[in-house]
Amino acid sequence: MAGPELKLILKPTEAILKEKGLERGGAVQRAVDEAVIDLCEPYVPYDTGALKESPRTCSPPGGGQVVYGMPYARRQYYENKGDGGLRGARWFDRMKADRREDIVRIAGEVVKKGGK
Repeated sequence: MAGPELKLILKPTEAILKEKGLERGGAVQRAVDEAVIDLCEPYVPYDTGALKESPRTCSPPGGGQVVYGMPYARRQYYENKGDGGLRGARWFDRMKADRREDIVRIAGEVVKKGGK
């Protein structure tokens, strides 16, 4: 005696990822990129503000990279002596050590909202 027939219809992986905003350049990547820019802001050396604002024009959200596009950015990243507060060298590494859980939480919230 044969049992009942079971038929599974699975969505393609790409469709599932898109539903959750997890596709390349999707809502989750945009949210993570924007969060990194926002969370790094207090750590970035500040003189005129051009360095801290540069990722907004040099890094379209969703690209998976945050670029500080000023000619002196690399030197500041590795050599800035800081101001006695958060601002100083290696701002991304220090922000990530302090705020990694916030970035994960933000990404998770976007996934829960179905990529919105």
